[in-house]
Amino acid sequence: MNDQTTLNKSDRSSCGGTECEGGARTVRPAYRAERRDTGVSLHIALPGVAKGQATVSVEDGLLTIRASRGDQVPEGWTARQEVRVPSDYLLRLRLHEDLDPTGAAAELRDGVLSVAIERRSETLPRSIEIN
Repeated sequence: MNDQTTLNKSDRSSCGGTECEGGARTVRPAYRAERRDTGVSLHIALPGVAKGQATVSVEDGLLTIRASRGDQVPEGWTARQEVRVPSDYLLRLRLHEDLDPTGAAAELRDGVLSVAIERRSETLPRSIEIN
């Protein structure tokens, strides 16, 4: 996909794999963008994140996805190895002007956040009747 046609690359301030925002380990999650005729679909990997722990917002054409991963483990589980996992996720993407975020929809299932953003109706192809 050509990111310029539907999305502009994200602002580089998303703390990709570094400490930021209060010292919590914040990472830029992996994502995939798919261009469709009517808009764009984003699929963002957020392993360990529950529905109430993620937010999606758009302000001034900037799509921001924030999520926190709980550190709860099921009862009876014992860690065999200490592995440092991200506790916070942050992804910022500049939306192309052809996209209309007012009708955006998001769903979090099995650790993957799917976001669908449609194109503005005036940018969709249409047929013009000839008289």
